[in-house]
Amino acid sequence: MTGMPLDEDQVQPLDIKSVWEGMEECKKLGLARGIGVNNFTSKMLEEFLSIAKIPPAINHIRTYIYRSITS
Repeated sequence: MTGMPLDEDQVQPLDIKSVWEGMEECKKLGLARGIGVNNFTSKMLEEFLSIAKIPPAINHIRTYIYRSITS
């Protein structure tokens, strides 16, 4: 196991098209009821929708709400 952060030569670009094709296949086989993406910007979604045969059911965005508590 390597330490973090990884060196640039250890990082490979993610092939989103191939990953999504695999997810679409899972959906077609009935292995998933829905497939979606996570934290995609609107520009990323536009590009993504041009390759997707099945559009994502959701774009899950995680947000954190911090509230400072003072006495």
